[in-house]
Amino acid sequence: MLHAHHEGEDARLWDMIDTRAPACFLHVERMKVQHEAMGVHLKALDLALSACKAAARRADAEPIRVALRGVSAALAAHFPDEEKNIVPAIEHVVSQPEMEWFGQHGQRATPKGQGWNMVGAIVSAQPDGGREWLKKHMPGSLGLVWKLIGAPSYARFRAAVEGRRR
Repeated sequence: MLHAHHEGEDARLWDMIDTRAPACFLHVERMKVQHEAMGVHLKALDLALSACKAAARRADAEPIRVALRGVSAALAAHFPDEEKNIVPAIEHVVSQPEMEWFGQHGQRATPKGQGWNMVGAIVSAQPDGGREWLKKHMPGSLGLVWKLIGAPSYARFRAAVEGRRR
């Protein structure tokens, strides 16, 4: 899903911002560099997962843990920077139909049954823990559904990924 998110930004968003908000050039260039660096960790993760699947139960999981730590560190630097310096530009230069394309692109890339996990990943990456994002994107009854069903589902997923019982 992260691959698809970055592919969408790389394919469409950066040119939109460069053209419509040229003062953001340095921010956009930094986003491109961050995406490239994260791509190295994502590629390592893909390779480690493939090797682990091929070896079945006897595989060494350490390469997966190393790659995940790299992805996590890259995201910890990237997301706050993107929220602070790119999202405000997006709100001024990207139209609603264009934004809908990004949403549809992300939905198409989300594997069946992983919707709550995708929302959880987005929420947990927000600087404020997702409160503002949830208010904006899941108002009213949708927010309640997230609280009662989505958030617990995501918590179970995270616990399983991290090797904790929940």
